[in-house]
Amino acid sequence: MADAPWWVRIDYLAGDDGTVFVRAGNDVQKIAVEKGLHSMFLATTGAYDEVLLRTSSEISLCVDNVHVGGIEPKVKDRTP
Repeated sequence: MADAPWWVRIDYLAGDDGTVFVRAGNDVQKIAVEKGLHSMFLATTGAYDEVLLRTSSEISLCVDNVHVGGIEPKVKDRTP
């Protein structure tokens, strides 16, 4: 992966509220997660080829998708 600023979106299902530590390259961030189906977003920098998650408590966390890339605006179709 190129050495650039990236955004990461992680879709997850959590069994309870808690905290997750996310590591992408040299960036480590502490993210609060909520019980249920949600997405977390985090900004990262530098090159990396894996994203690691570690829970800080006894919560169960199922990760569905991990998306890495730049932010793109959603353009509405203005066709009548």
